[in-house]
Amino acid sequence: MNVLLGYEEYKMKYNYEKIIKSIATLNTRKFGDIGEIIMNKLIPKFTKSENLSYDKNLLNEKIEIKFSRAVSKSEPVTESNVCKVLLEDNSLKLISYETDLYKKQWDCNIQQIKPECFDILYYGVCFEEYVYIFKITSKQIIEDMHIKFSNKQHRGNKGEGQFHIKNTNIDYHIKTFLYQKINYKYLWELLDE
Repeated sequence: MNVLLGYEEYKMKYNYEKIIKSIATLNTRKFGDIGEIIMNKLIPKFTKSENLSYDKNLLNEKIEIKFSRAVSKSEPVTESNVCKVLLEDNSLKLISYETDLYKKQWDCNIQQIKPECFDILYYGVCFEEYVYIFKITSKQIIEDMHIKFSNKQHRGNKGEGQFHIKNTNIDYHIKTFLYQKINYKYLWELLDE
C-alpha cells in the first residue's frame, strides 16, 4: 500500500470498478475527451491541431481520435414495453470481452467521421476488462469493404459517416487494425502519472 495515502484514499483511488462504471456512464462529450487524453498519454508526440477538422498532429499527419463503448443490443422501446423499460436499470453495461464477446449481440459505432479531413484515425472500443485501440488510415476507411463505412450518418452532412464494430466483425478489426490493448489498471496508471 502507498504509505502517502490513507487507506480510504487508497481504496477509492484504485477502485477499478468505479472507473469502469464511469466509462460506461459518462456523457458523450466527456467520454470523447477521455479518449483524446488516453491517446495523448500513449503517444506524447501528438500536438494540438489548430484546425477544428481533426484532433491532433503527428509530424505531418492529421490525426482524428474516436472512442466508443461496446454495449449489449437492447430491444426497441414500443408502446407495449415502455413501462417495463422505464423500470429497468438502463445504465450502459459494457460487454465483457472475456465472456460475452461472441455470446451476446453487441454493437458500438465510430461516428462523425470525415475521412477527407484527416490522415489517420485512432479509434478505441471500451469493454468491461480492456480498452482496444485501433489505427486505420482514412483511405482504408473508405476502401476496405469489411469496414462498411456509411457516409450518410446525418442528412445533409456530406462526407460525414460512421462504421460499426460488433460481435460479427471484431475479429477483423483486431487482426487488421489493432494498435494496442490495455486493461483498466494500466489505464489508471497511465492517466494518474
